[in-house]
Amino acid sequence: MVNIDLKALDETKKACHQELHLIQEKYNARYSQLIWRYMVKEYCKLFIFAFMSFGAVLIMSIMFQQMTFVCIPLYFVIFGLLALLENMKDDLYHTKELMVTSYMNEGRSFLYRTIVIIVFQMIMIGMTFLVLPLNSKEFIYLLLLTVFPLFIAEMIALSCIQLIRNLGGIAVIYMVVYGIVIVCIHYFHLEVIISMKECLWVVGGSFILYIVSMILLYKQRKESTVLWN
Repeated sequence: MVNIDLKALDETKKACHQELHLIQEKYNARYSQLIWRYMVKEYCKLFIFAFMSFGAVLIMSIMFQQMTFVCIPLYFVIFGLLALLENMKDDLYHTKELMVTSYMNEGRSFLYRTIVIIVFQMIMIGMTFLVLPLNSKEFIYLLLLTVFPLFIAEMIALSCIQLIRNLGGIAVIYMVVYGIVIVCIHYFHLEVIISMKECLWVVGGSFILYIVSMILLYKQRKESTVLWN
């Protein structure tokens, strides 16, 4: 008959539970930590490249003012394409099925990607208008060439991702929509006929429309993830 010291057994159990708790704390990240790691891993290199190229574009625009209305819109066109690529990564690399079973599923990854990209785009847009010496008409013109078509083109292209799982097709849709908006701006001479207040209303309206469409797309992707599971 083996005599077991119940007090020692209880202390051993407590020590085991404490050790298990420490291991869980070490290897099980909180959701906020997981999201932060995901964002850093996904976007660190992209944003470093985007920020450095943005600096080069600003320097060129300051040195050659006549190039401002070519360089700045072209920068945001390219950055918008990179944003679309980020939202199609799971489809391009065939990792969508794997991501569905994880916390960072299609719905959440789309939401966090959209938020991060919007914030970064707004920072870049804000820096553009703070650094460049623009009068009111140039300010309106640059807003109409960058922010307005950017939100409209991204909104339509992202809405088509579920139907067209091809980066080339999405890029064509994005470029065509962006081009149509730019042509309409030039054709109707909007930079001449609208005031600063009206321009801000147009840009603000396109931004709100973009946000609403992103929320609807997020809910759609979230529901598709739930149905898959």
